[in-house]
Amino acid sequence: MPADEKDWKRTLLIDDSNNAGVLSDPPELKRGKLTASFTISGKKLKELLTKYRVLKFRFASIPSDPKKAMLVRMSPIHICTIYL
Repeated sequence: MPADEKDWKRTLLIDDSNNAGVLSDPPELKRGKLTASFTISGKKLKELLTKYRVLKFRFASIPSDPKKAMLVRMSPIHICTIYL
């Protein structure tokens, strides 16, 4: 994590093949000093893959200050795509 972004809000996005969100409550990101991680159970992953067939995991961050957030264009970063 860049030091100048430590007050940013970070979110995990899980989308289907049409880039529509599949979870209203995505897994919480656990932040370390240099990395961020998340955990999703095998049961939940199987349930989502059975229903959507394709899952795209992306990471987005935006400043927590609302004035700065209005000036930043959010561009999610692709982590991985899982196909069934």
